[in-house]
Amino acid sequence: MDTVGASPGIVIGALASELETLGLRVRAVSRAEGYLETAWFDPTTRRSVGPEHRRTGRVFRMRAYADSVPPARSELVIETVFRRTADPSATGREEEIIAPPEHPGDSLTQRVLENLRKRFPR
Repeated sequence: MDTVGASPGIVIGALASELETLGLRVRAVSRAEGYLETAWFDPTTRRSVGPEHRRTGRVFRMRAYADSVPPARSELVIETVFRRTADPSATGREEEIIAPPEHPGDSLTQRVLENLRKRFPR
């Protein structure tokens, strides 16, 4: 979580653009609501994959939430998750775990967050 110097819509738009440049497919985005979610991403192949992927340890997804902090800043939370198992009977988020610091998804998240901090200083 961090505070950046732009409105939620601008921050989410910039984040979507950067993630797509890095090869992640944005699955859902709402600038008005300050929300973004990527498809599952395999950093080894550098491609987005479907929810039926079996490489649970390295494939990850990002979600971002941006809330307005007056006068013109946003509190940004980026959640990077991976699945514990490839259990097809598990629905929704119940098999997801937050990526730890050594995970490739967290490394990418930190890099993206740093770029947003530079682009939109507090």
